[in-house]
Amino acid sequence: MKQVQDADLRMLRIFVTIVDCGGFSAAQSVLNISQPTISEYIGRLETRLGLRLCQRGRSGFRLTESGESVYVAAQRLLASVETFRQETDDLSGILRGELRLGLIDNTISNTDFRFVSAIREFNRMAENVRIDIEILPPHTLKKQVLDGRLHAAIGPFPVKVQGLLYEKLFDEHHSIYCGIGHPLYDKHNVSRNDLRNSQIVAHGYEHETDLKLIGNTRPAAIVDNMEAEALLIMTGRYIGFLPRHYAERWLERRELKPLLDDEIRHISSFYLVTRAEQHKTRALCTFLAFFGERIRQNMG
Repeated sequence: MKQVQDADLRMLRIFVTIVDCGGFSAAQSVLNISQPTISEYIGRLETRLGLRLCQRGRSGFRLTESGESVYVAAQRLLASVETFRQETDDLSGILRGELRLGLIDNTISNTDFRFVSAIREFNRMAENVRIDIEILPPHTLKKQVLDGRLHAAIGPFPVKVQGLLYEKLFDEHHSIYCGIGHPLYDKHNVSRNDLRNSQIVAHGYEHETDLKLIGNTRPAAIVDNMEAEALLIMTGRYIGFLPRHYAERWLERRELKPLLDDEIRHISSFYLVTRAEQHKTRALCTFLAFFGERIRQNMG
């Protein structure tokens, strides 16, 4: 591909979306085009590049080695195109373009997380900015900020990586819970030994902390989001940590019970993460200002 044309960018965007969705069928609803049309676009892209990008058919969707390399290169190219567009938008003095943010799941019930009010205020003065929000596990959020697919991400990031800037926002308090039907639900005077002998579901990104606090060395299950953890705990077969704000609805209905709440607590620190070497557009800077103000108000 000697020169990149508009049609090439469209085909690359379609290709990246297919890979992100895990195949042609799953990408149909996202792209809003039929599967035969998607196949035609990929065939044209393969011809343009002179490369076989993926295997598709009854055996399923799978990238070739060349396809994996093109996928990574396409992400960089599309991120650069978007950065160029945003930088030229900034020159016009008008707030427009795109704001791509990432969050972990189930944060909306946390009163320390003033995201909704920040978005509300931002939208009032930046109606021409399109906001895209991805809900992803922390390790994926960091990766997508690093490669430019996200402008910023908010979540707990216990493991820091080079190339990212971390701004501490607030602490989220977690307690350990069991559900109705669990042997510890109706037991009085629960001990640490009771917890150690229970089946534990742990976060994939903080499981070492979870296990250390309980005194166990091996989880019975590992999850990467709060909803999956809550589902397992509520089976009455597992115990595990949940944010207090998230567990409150089930506590009120007595579907969950906190265990040794005065002794065992876990604090998960939330950070705002941006890429160190990143042009911060006016849209991003304006949102961060609104969000920072909301957080400072809450802490005050």
